[in-house]
Amino acid sequence: MSNHQPTDAAEDEINLKELFLTIWAYKFLIALVSSAFLVGAGFYALNADKVFSAKSTFALPGSSGSNGILGSLGGELGGLAALVGAPTGGGDAEVIVERLTSREFILEIGRELDLKSDEMFNSYDPAATDPAWKAALKSLLGVVSERPNADRIALQNVINAYKDLIAVEASDTGSISVTVDHEVPERAAEIANHIVSKIIALKALESSDETDEKLEYLSRTLADASEDLEAAQRALQEYSLENSTQAVESFAVGSVMLDDMRTQRERSAEQLAAALALKEVLSKGVPGEGDYDRLRQEFPQLDQPSFRRIMGVSEVASAWTWPSVGVVSQVESSIRDRLSALERDILKLEQDASKYASSAERLAQLTRDLKIAEAAYTVLIEQVKSQSLVAGFKPDNSRILEVADVPVRPSAPKRTLILALGLVLGVFVGSAV
Repeated sequence: MSNHQPTDAAEDEINLKELFLTIWAYKFLIALVSSAFLVGAGFYALNADKVFSAKSTFALPGSSGSNGILGSLGGELGGLAALVGAPTGGGDAEVIVERLTSREFILEIGRELDLKSDEMFNSYDPAATDPAWKAALKSLLGVVSERPNADRIALQNVINAYKDLIAVEASDTGSISVTVDHEVPERAAEIANHIVSKIIALKALESSDETDEKLEYLSRTLADASEDLEAAQRALQEYSLENSTQAVESFAVGSVMLDDMRTQRERSAEQLAAALALKEVLSKGVPGEGDYDRLRQEFPQLDQPSFRRIMGVSEVASAWTWPSVGVVSQVESSIRDRLSALERDILKLEQDASKYASSAERLAQLTRDLKIAEAAYTVLIEQVKSQSLVAGFKPDNSRILEVADVPVRPSAPKRTLILALGLVLGVFVGSAV
C-alpha cells in the first residue's frame, strides 16, 4: 500500500507548466473569445442609456460649518436668546434625511417639479392598451380587467423612483448631500437644487413660526402680568386710603405700652393684696411687733417707698407706724380705681393691637403681592425684549455648500469598467474553453 501513495499524490498535483503550455497552444482561440466579449462589452457600453448625476450639499444652522443663531448673536445676546428658548440650531441631520425621504415631502416635490410627467420617475401610460395576443387571450378566457387608478399608480411610481434615483446622505460634519440621477443632465441639476432650496425654505419658515409663537405667548403672558401688577397697585392704594400705613409701627408702640400697663396692673394687684391684709390686721385690734414681721414676710410691698408713700407712712424702713383703718380703706379704694382704669386701658390696647396686627398682616400681604407682580412683570418684559431681538435678527445661517451644476459627463454606464470586465470575462471563458 505504501508503494501506491506517492503515485496517487502525484496524480492529484496540478502541473502548472502543462497548464500554461495548453493555454499558450490555444492562445488564438482565447484571443478570439476575449475579443468577442470585448466587442460585446463595448457595444453595450456605447448603447446603454446614459445617466447623469448632479449633487448639491447644504448645511443647516447648528451643524458644523454653519453657526447657529446663538453664535451669530454673540455671547451676551446669545445668552438672552437662550434664556427665552430661541432656536439654537437646525436640528439633527438624521431627522432632515428622514424628512427628505418621507412620503409627504416626495409628493410635494413631485407636484412642484411635475415628476409624474417625467419618464424617469413615471413610465406608466394610462392610454396604453394590451397587445393583440394578450387582449385576444383575455377575451377567449372571459377575463375582464378592472381599470386601474392612474393617479395612484403614477404617485407610487414617483415615490419608488424618487427613492431609487435620489440619494440623501448626512456627513459626520453635519452637512447633507442630495444626489440625483437622471438621463437629462439639466433635469438632474434642477431637481437637486430644488430639493435643497425647498428644505432650507421650510426650515427657515418653521423657525420663524416658532419664534413668532413664542413671542405671541410671551406677549399674552406679559399682558396678564401687567393686569396683575395694576391690580396689586390698586389694592395697595385702596388700603392706604382706608387704613394707616403705619400699622407696623403702631403695633410695636402699642405692644410696649401694653406690656407696661400689664406690669402696672400686676404691681397694683400686689399693693391691693397688701392693703387688704393690712386692713384685716388693723380691724382685729391694736397690732403688735409680730404682726408687722409676719406681714413683711408675706407682703414685701410694705417696705416699698411707693406703698408707704400712699399709706402716709414714713419711707424709712426702721420707722414703721400703723396707719388708721380709714386711711387703708381710702388707699384700697384708690388702688381699686386704678386697677379698673388699667383694665379698661389694657382692654383698649389689646383691641387696638389686634386691629393693628390684622392691618399689618394685610399690608404685608399686599406689599408682597405687589413685589411679586413687579418681579414677574420685569422678568417677562426682559424676555419679550430678548425674544423680539431674536425675532428681528434672522441671519441666513443655512448655507448651500455645493450647488448642483449641470453634469458634463455621465456617471453611468462606466465604460472603462465594462470594457475591463468584458475583457476579463472573455479571457476566463476562452481559457475555460
